[in-house]
Amino acid sequence: MCRIPININGLVAKNGTSDMEVLHVKLQEAVDGKIVLPESGEGLGRPVYSYEEFKTLSDLDILARVIYAENTSPENVYQEAVAWTIINRRNFPESYYYGWSYRDILIAPGQYAEIYQYEGTTNAYTPNTSSYGWKKAVSLATKMLSDS
Repeated sequence: MCRIPININGLVAKNGTSDMEVLHVKLQEAVDGKIVLPESGEGLGRPVYSYEEFKTLSDLDILARVIYAENTSPENVYQEAVAWTIINRRNFPESYYYGWSYRDILIAPGQYAEIYQYEGTTNAYTPNTSSYGWKKAVSLATKMLSDS
């Protein structure tokens, strides 16, 4: 199992397990092939054509699109690593990364290039929703939002 180190400034539950350790286990389940998709996944991943349209998507859709666009391959832990960068930015003190919510951080200027289609990338705007990589990204995003 690959563990991505994180700094969470002492967030520890009463049983001695940090909230992030619990989330790590849940994210690791997706990496281990236990894909959990939301019950109402209709419309997730539909094509969008502008940044303004992108910003109107649900939190789940935006989060899954960024995880997927950063790395479309589910064959490794890279999508989990992307999830951890997002978690770390949300937990960073003083909201250095432009917000306390996943949405605010993901759509903030300069945070994730895929949202602005830099260098021609379009995976966040038109994800391959039939791919295992997309399903894994949705599963990771679902778990992240259920624990936020």
